Amino acid sequence: MKLELAQLSANNRQELARLRSELAEKESQQLDAYLQALRNQLNSQRQLEAERALESTELLAENSADLPKDIVAQFKINRELSAALNQQAQRMDLVASQQRQAASQTLQVRQALNTLREQSQWLGSSNLLGEALRAQVARLPEMPKPQQLDTEMAQLRVQRLRYEDLLNKQPLLRQIHQADGQPLTAEQNRILEAQLRTQRELLNSLLQGGDTLLLELTKLKVSNGQLEDALKEVNEATHRYLFWTSDVRPMTIAWPLEIAQDLRRLISLDTFSQLGKASVMMLTSKETILPLFGALILVGCSIYSRRYFTRFLERSAAKVGKVTQDHFWLTLRTLFWSILVASPLPVLWMTLGYGLREAWPYPLAVAIGDGVTATVPLLWVVMICATFARPNGLFIAHFGWPRERVSVGCATT
Repeated sequence: MKLELAQLSANNRQELARLRSELAEKESQQLDAYLQALRNQLNSQRQLEAERALESTELLAENSADLPKDIVAQFKINRELSAALNQQAQRMDLVASQQRQAASQTLQVRQALNTLREQSQWLGSSNLLGEALRAQVARLPEMPKPQQLDTEMAQLRVQRLRYEDLLNKQPLLRQIHQADGQPLTAEQNRILEAQLRTQRELLNSLLQGGDTLLLELTKLKVSNGQLEDALKEVNEATHRYLFWTSDVRPMTIAWPLEIAQDLRRLISLDTFSQLGKASVMMLTSKETILPLFGALILVGCSIYSRRYFTRFLERSAAKVGKVTQDHFWLTLRTLFWSILVASPLPVLWMTLGYGLREAWPYPLAVAIGDGVTATVPLLWVVMICATFARPNGLFIAHFGWPRERVSVGCATT
């Protein structure tokens, strides 16, 4: 009886802890929603004030003729700053939505992890349970990619420097003159002061909003990091508990249709468009063009040195078996140069995969880059084996293996 009461008490404590956690989470969500509403209201007020100021100064400019080019340029700058403020507010809303989504996905992953651990003891008695758990894991969100956030945060810092530079240039703008060198008229000075005042307010709003956006992006990065950690725990638990459970869906009547749909998506115009844009991004980014250029140089050097490598293999093969010339270092040199000659093509393949993975705005290119990178070890092994299997290579000339067996082994590989 006491044991049952203790068990009920433990269950009640767990249920109470769960309810408290849900209550705290709902209160946090309500507070976040309230803060987001206040931010939206403040951004809307700033945008409205900026639009009114721009309209009033443009109305003054319409009534004044022959404005200097520097004053006219301020209208364009202020319009661009107003549009940037609007985009900043929209991005703030999107980041807040992404934060909520990351928190929700993290909770979903944690629940899946708890379910997997609780049900793992029953996996031996039911294959359907294992398939259901693996299907639940397959529906979990993908691993977040931090490259986009890092790039955006760097762009925000660059924009901040530009806005600060515009603020610092305002005293110089007050010293501009007309095209003929004459001082500005009173009307022109009034228009210029109105433009500079509007510009200063826009820049201050953009600087404050940029700092807030940078902070929210940092919070989003932390949330994505928590989601990434949770997904890694799920992957480890999946490998531990579901190692013997099939991760491939059984073939059904709909399987040919699914294959056709996948092929149609693969060869769609959007696929070629994403790959084209990703290639342009890869060829114009300093982080990817330099490794690609280096890999191409390695391939070129490898092609150029093939004849020297062939002569080296012929000379080393002629020394094999001779008591006075056959040394262990000869085999080591052949092994070293064979691996070196076989490496440039896998290096180029790995560089292409890295470049596609860095094109984060295009998910399909990133997925193809992941696939390309995953095949690099296999390609490297195949290239090394092909070099070893040359007529004067390591397998035949040094190890003395029969040429027919080596040819069959390479064909099988």
